[in-house]
Amino acid sequence: MFDLFTQADRSLDREQGGLGIWLSLVKSLVEQHGGEVAEPKTATSGAPRRVVVVDDNADSAESMGMLLELEGHTVRYAYKGLGALEAATSAPRWRC
Repeated sequence: MFDLFTQADRSLDREQGGLGIWLSLVKSLVEQHGGEVAEPKTATSGAPRRVVVVDDNADSAESMGMLLELEGHTVRYAYKGLGALEAATSAPRWRC
């Protein structure tokens, strides 16, 4: 899932395809800062988290946010890079 790829299907519903670099980029950046992108777990564990969902597609971001909220997490949204930085740096002041 974290490997670079290109989309072979260029039909009308895939016209905004992209190169598929984002998951690979996220993994690389997280690892450079000493973190890791965890394997998905089959069951929820631990306390609720504060999550910033970042996507330039508002519908995608809000869909992901709704799923996270259903799992008990507190969610903030950002649709651009600067908004993501602002949301992430203000996270310690969130109240759960």
